[in-house]
Amino acid sequence: MTARAPTKLGFIPANRGFFSSELAAKMRAETIAALEGQGIEVIAPTEDQTNVGCVQSRQEAGPVADLFRAGGIEIKLADQVVRERWLKCVWNTPFNPLSVLANGADTLTMLDTEGGEQLVRNLMLEVMAVAEADGHPLPPQLPDSNIEGTRKMPAYKNSMALDYVHGRAIELDAILGNVVAIAHRHQVPVPHLEPVLVTLRMREK
Repeated sequence: MTARAPTKLGFIPANRGFFSSELAAKMRAETIAALEGQGIEVIAPTEDQTNVGCVQSRQEAGPVADLFRAGGIEIKLADQVVRERWLKCVWNTPFNPLSVLANGADTLTMLDTEGGEQLVRNLMLEVMAVAEADGHPLPPQLPDSNIEGTRKMPAYKNSMALDYVHGRAIELDAILGNVVAIAHRHQVPVPHLEPVLVTLRMREK
């Protein structure tokens, strides 16, 4: 009986320039260990090939694509990966931290409270200003489409709200802190994002 070849998996541990390299490296190591523990052959960049073995730029993605192809895994590169991540930040960065400040509030509670939708909109606009300063301008209609899309869905608690209500650590730096850090780097004012971050830091004390 012919032995079955082990499952082979290409793993791209992605990181954003404003995220913690230490956390990204920890995520990478834990994921690879879990996959290899299941007998899966993992093809992934090493710490010598990219920063902490993660990918955050087109320049790093090219050699990783070559690594995958050499291992028999087909891959296509997309040019706008970082921009796509900023698009997600426009929703995540306002809604997730606000949900914790509002004691685990669901999406519609945040939008329907007097002044809530405007606050969400202001936070979104600040994220977009930071993204543009970082070289990734986003569509001006994005706040409208995000809010409209959220209103069409049933009320739900986002991931940070669920972490908060279950007593788990919240991903404050990953979702908000690093956006504020990149704003500081580009000297972009974020008068709404910053007090949200400071207030949540107080809660962590």
